[in-house]
Amino acid sequence: MNISQVLCPVYKCLAYRFHTSTSMTPAEIHQLGLDEVTRIRGEMAKIVSELGYNMSVSEFSEMVRKDAQFLYDNPEALFKDFEDLVYNVIPLKLPEVFLNIPKAKLKMERLSSPHSTTAFYSVGAYDGSRPGVYFVNTFHCDSQPKYEMMTLSLHEGNPGHHLQGSHSMESPKIPFFRRVMEDRNYWQAPSRFPINTAYLEGWGLYAENLGFDMDLFKNPLDRCGHYSFEMYRACRLVVDTGLHAFSWTRQEAGDYMIHNTALASVNVENEVDRYITWPGQALAYKMGQLKLTELRQKAASKLGCKFDIKMFHEVVLDSVGPLDLVEDEVIAWIDAGGK
Repeated sequence: MNISQVLCPVYKCLAYRFHTSTSMTPAEIHQLGLDEVTRIRGEMAKIVSELGYNMSVSEFSEMVRKDAQFLYDNPEALFKDFEDLVYNVIPLKLPEVFLNIPKAKLKMERLSSPHSTTAFYSVGAYDGSRPGVYFVNTFHCDSQPKYEMMTLSLHEGNPGHHLQGSHSMESPKIPFFRRVMEDRNYWQAPSRFPINTAYLEGWGLYAENLGFDMDLFKNPLDRCGHYSFEMYRACRLVVDTGLHAFSWTRQEAGDYMIHNTALASVNVENEVDRYITWPGQALAYKMGQLKLTELRQKAASKLGCKFDIKMFHEVVLDSVGPLDLVEDEVIAWIDAGGK
């Protein structure tokens, strides 16, 4: 029995719609993923050439995946460098693209687990008694590329999940019952107001791209790390639908990820197991990011010189989700002349 036969097809379809906020079919999502993989590969090829290498993107990814100079040999150094980015580098740039920066504190914590993801964020308490926490897994420190750390921190901390969740709790424009976005409680709906995965994770991936707006990707390798992360989010569209709609095996899914990303093999294994057991959730990152990027481009095109990226972000963050509500709010803002 292959993995596509394990879960009820109706359940998988509902899971896709729940997490992505779209009515796109698995085949359409699969093709979107293939198209995004091709686009991002083109961006990565430019960087490989800029770095002076005469090789394909796959060959470059294989080279850096194993090159010790791009990896860590002890967990203390890994965590210290993450702390420097989160506490000292990124915060200085936030005022360039945000109008109201939340006051809620962000705390860094280490964990050491062979089965956990590389990093994740846990939202703080509404009353401020517990800060938002950015957890970094140092167990496989020798598989954490230095050039991916900036993008990962933009996603999990500021201006990603921490800024998004803190803004939600602190904004007077958001009703009390919508203020806490706790993504560990997907299963509590409808007894608890559900989070909108494509909005939450779509913002996290969109926040990674803000590294360009904040001039944080000066090093070509950091840009390569950014596209490497975006690539594996695009690969998720292909692999998740491959597993649950097109009868891919676990091996086929892993092989596709290895061929198209610079992820270490241990990270690929953990990722594929996640997609197998949590259909649809990993699709939400790219689907949400593409919609937010589309709305930003639409606003910039229609408003012209009146477009203010800080105000755009205020509108998006105050909308809370789902994506159709975000779109309605952005369009209303555009119609009001960006005021």
